[in-house]
Amino acid sequence: SVLRWEEAYCLWPGQDDHTEAYLEREAKMREMLNVSWNELIVLIPHHVAFLWETRKILEALAEVDLPMTVLTRVDARTTRRQYPEREIVLQTYGKEMARLPRVLIDERIGIGLLLQLADVVVSPFAGTTTERASLCRKPTIICQALGQEGAQDESICWEPHPEKLAQLLRAWHRAGRLPRARLARLIAD
Repeated sequence: SVLRWEEAYCLWPGQDDHTEAYLEREAKMREMLNVSWNELIVLIPHHVAFLWETRKILEALAEVDLPMTVLTRVDARTTRRQYPEREIVLQTYGKEMARLPRVLIDERIGIGLLLQLADVVVSPFAGTTTERASLCRKPTIICQALGQEGAQDESICWEPHPEKLAQLLRAWHRAGRLPRARLARLIAD
């Protein structure tokens, strides 16, 4: 489709249960996270198997020079050795997170809803989150060491070199792909 995803969604004859659930909860999520409608939100899905990649992604995001909120979701039930996932994130990436304008670590909202809230997904691995991002044509970068390289389609890019993330995100911003139009605002208008 030549239409942006948000515009195409308004023309679909059916309903997407995931998007409908998001639209019902977006205002509450923004309130819970204390994020405005105008903020650029970067979602990093977290997994304890990809600590190096996540650290490098955070380092690269500090070079973007755009006002943004970096959001990562942890699972309160995930524990490695004696450390809950939230503690692993804080101890592992503390220095990198301190260089960013704003970082939120959330364990209350599901990853599917956070994905739809985000303007862009930068993931250290391919998985269900990046699959759903593709369905929503959400700009997504899979930044996995020794992974593939290049565009998969109009919305997903594989970039194994984290040092190239800042350049790619700035280019998407200049091209008007970031931040994205807010679906809830389009529907309300």
